[in-house]
Amino acid sequence: MDHLPSVTNPAFPPHQIPYLRTDNSPVLEYDNQGFSDFPFRAGFDKTSLFEGRLRTDLAQQDQSVAQFVQQWLYFGLLSAGMSHTFAMTDLLQDFTQMSPETGGRVITTRHLDRYLVQWRDRLNPDQVKRNSDTVQRLDTILDETQRHVARYMCRGGEETAKHPMRKHTDISLSIMALGVVFTRAKLRIWPGSRPFAWQRSELVLSRMTDAGWCPSDISMLEKLMTPSGMYYASLLRPRMAQHNHLQAGCNADTCNVMNISAAEKAEYKTVHTQECSGSCIWKDVPEEQLTNILAKSDGLPVVRVEVKPDGDIDLIMTALKLEKDSDYVAISHVWAERLGNTHENAMPSCQLRRIQALVTAASDGQSRSFWIDTLCVPQDNFKDHLKSLRLRAIQNMDAVYHGSSAVLVLDSELISSTSTAPFEEQLARFACCSWIRRLWTLQEAVTGPKVLLQFSNRPVDMMRDLYLRLQHRAGFFTLSQTVLTEMTDFLQRIVLVKDPGSYPRITALWNACQYRSTSEKQDEAVILAVLLGLDTRPILAAAKEDMWWTFLLQQRIFPKDLLFSSGPRVKRDGFRWAPPNFIRRPTTTTATLLLSMGTAEATSNGLNVTAQGYVFKPPRTAFRAEHPSFWMLDEATQKWYMIAQRTINDDGQPEWPELRHALQKCDRLGIIVNQDLNRNTFALGVLVDISKGTAGTVGDCLSARFLATVNLMLEQQNRWATLEQWRQQEAADVATESCRVVLGTPVPPDQLWCVG
Repeated sequence: MDHLPSVTNPAFPPHQIPYLRTDNSPVLEYDNQGFSDFPFRAGFDKTSLFEGRLRTDLAQQDQSVAQFVQQWLYFGLLSAGMSHTFAMTDLLQDFTQMSPETGGRVITTRHLDRYLVQWRDRLNPDQVKRNSDTVQRLDTILDETQRHVARYMCRGGEETAKHPMRKHTDISLSIMALGVVFTRAKLRIWPGSRPFAWQRSELVLSRMTDAGWCPSDISMLEKLMTPSGMYYASLLRPRMAQHNHLQAGCNADTCNVMNISAAEKAEYKTVHTQECSGSCIWKDVPEEQLTNILAKSDGLPVVRVEVKPDGDIDLIMTALKLEKDSDYVAISHVWAERLGNTHENAMPSCQLRRIQALVTAASDGQSRSFWIDTLCVPQDNFKDHLKSLRLRAIQNMDAVYHGSSAVLVLDSELISSTSTAPFEEQLARFACCSWIRRLWTLQEAVTGPKVLLQFSNRPVDMMRDLYLRLQHRAGFFTLSQTVLTEMTDFLQRIVLVKDPGSYPRITALWNACQYRSTSEKQDEAVILAVLLGLDTRPILAAAKEDMWWTFLLQQRIFPKDLLFSSGPRVKRDGFRWAPPNFIRRPTTTTATLLLSMGTAEATSNGLNVTAQGYVFKPPRTAFRAEHPSFWMLDEATQKWYMIAQRTINDDGQPEWPELRHALQKCDRLGIIVNQDLNRNTFALGVLVDISKGTAGTVGDCLSARFLATVNLMLEQQNRWATLEQWRQQEAADVATESCRVVLGTPVPPDQLWCVG
């Protein structure tokens, strides 16, 4: 694994993968005579290996199985992946070494890039063509490797839970990491070739869980990274490790440690610096001075810390003009890290000294004022005369960050690391910090003119020192590079919201919000409205339970793809098409919205969308209970399609037993699809109720009520006769306990639907 970059002060030492085959081992060394049939030459049956039904002689010994799998799926992939260009003696010499720590032979990948470059440079012009035999053979090798890894080396698949390879999690990790390298190298040599998704590493997942990582962090990284990226991230120490995330009720979708409940607000305590004994003097902002500044429509309170001759400090508040004065730094922080104050506008002297010193350093040595919500937004919610000013201060926060000279990010994970660390490590620490998981901080990053990430030794400009440096980094294009590519995603999400280019910002926001959260649910509608440049007044004037759908109407235009996305829906007529939030979405929901299908318009009656689909009557009796699906005959093309409910954990949609009976209560049903089924064999769909009374035809618009998301798949032709027989039986009213088929009448692509 030493082709991956290093980490300063890692939580674990870099993992050494043992080379298992010994000189007296009966297991055949990979022989460069062909990848796919190597098991036969080595005395193993691939089918038995795949299914876990191993022979009773050689393969009965767990160690022999592991030795064979390493020879085939690691060294075989290594050699065959590079077209058997190199002798096995050379590969074994350069990819294994003696370990001083273990005293045994281990695998090394420090020469991997050099070998990949030599192999690429030897390819002739015909071999680098997009559909050459060379890339097709490599695809075949990667496909077989990936299938074996997925079958018996990863979580899941109870049928192979006792497979000998389930014990060798380090071997499976090394195979997946090598597969990731070949996948990325292949895409660089043959752009547009087939990508491969690699599974989860049991070793990495167990390591991160045991180290105290938040389940939501593990879930996020697992979805966005390859096993190589996950392994690299696991070398870091977990975010907010001082908390027990499991005891706090954190799960795969939510980090409760970062959310501050009403009870926690009452007991919230601002932390002192690590160097402080906790006995330093607190400094507060005079309430009258703060309210007088905020009472003016353009009033902007900022503070500055000055050291007195006796060593004590003065906290000085001054008034600037909002959107006119920019001689201040806006502080961005996560309240769960205890720089806030829920009772008064005050902070301990130790923190004020530290923040002022950081602001001065970030301002090229100039003593500059700063804005921080702890001091510049009224915090006491129990004083009625402060509530309106507090609301005004919150409404002005986008202008505060936009008008600043810079936004300075204070995050404990970043501050505990150094900007002299390897570039990949800086990106990884950014990807794994608390600041990137909050919605307020996204607003602050997007609206600010310059974002400075405070590391232990200096501030790092997010755009100049990370994003632009990444674009021009020569190492980004090396064939063995994987970590940089993966870590780019977290930064890219912010950049695309900041500057979406030709894409609607709503699409970038959907992608950027999935793993973010807020302590107050109603904050989301306001923050998204600010980021989208919408009028926040109707949202703020609405009751808490109405703020989300008010935001939806304010935004009005959405990618059509949102209708077909997986995940929970709003439980309100007229808005059942919509997700209940952009943040805290389950990891099973659609991560990225596409624009290729166009846009749709939100109204109080529903989402207006043009799309093709089908209308049909529900069956005479309820659909079968044993499987969440039924079949539909296209009345025009006479093709059969399976309609399967999209069953995803935690998607908030009705279970099949409930849905199948609900369908019986409808007079007329419809399915809206996202693709032309005359040219595709698969489409995403939405099952809707278009019954009279519930909905009907309004002009040229089909008014419908959202029911569930489904998948449509063209059924195999050898089953059409059986399906037709079932249809005729059900049409003839033959006694059956349940129905399985319906007759669908197609509607054209320009059909207007109003899905409520």
